[in-house]
Amino acid sequence: MKILLTGFVAFNNDTINPSEEILKNIDIDKVLLPVSYNKVEKVLDDAINKYQPDFILSLGYASSRKEISIEKYAYNEKNAKIKDNDGILCNDIKIKDDVDIIETNIDIDKMVNNLEEYNIYQSEDPGRFICNEVYYLSLLKMKRNALFIHIPPIKEMKEVGKELSFLISAIKEVIKYINGE
Repeated sequence: MKILLTGFVAFNNDTINPSEEILKNIDIDKVLLPVSYNKVEKVLDDAINKYQPDFILSLGYASSRKEISIEKYAYNEKNAKIKDNDGILCNDIKIKDDVDIIETNIDIDKMVNNLEEYNIYQSEDPGRFICNEVYYLSLLKMKRNALFIHIPPIKEMKEVGKELSFLISAIKEVIKYINGE
């Protein structure tokens, strides 16, 4: 299976985005996405056209999370508390004229059980910022063959004795799982 891995540039006054750091360390087709409502869909579409993936695995940064979380659903809504990197704030706007909620094809319960040593948990709320938008668009464009994972702050991981290498290893295991390995 051909997987496209996506991550994001830093945003909201952060100097690094853990998803970008992980992308630098995994050798598959990948694209770094802008944190921009006006640009993200085009960059995603260009990557899909270039790489022709069977599956999109997207990584995003969630400053409030303590562990790696796999998102079950994406919602047809832009409703953020912070501005994107272009200074745009979106509230109560639909992403597309389409369904309100989309669920991934991946059996997340099974995945979480198989990867229990990484303390990954299932989330049903990817927020309503650009992470959710990318997930929603990926699920639509890939006929639900997509998955979104939120990465906690690296500082949070260090406090519990886990380094960036732990996060990279976890994402590599997720890729193996998606590939049926």
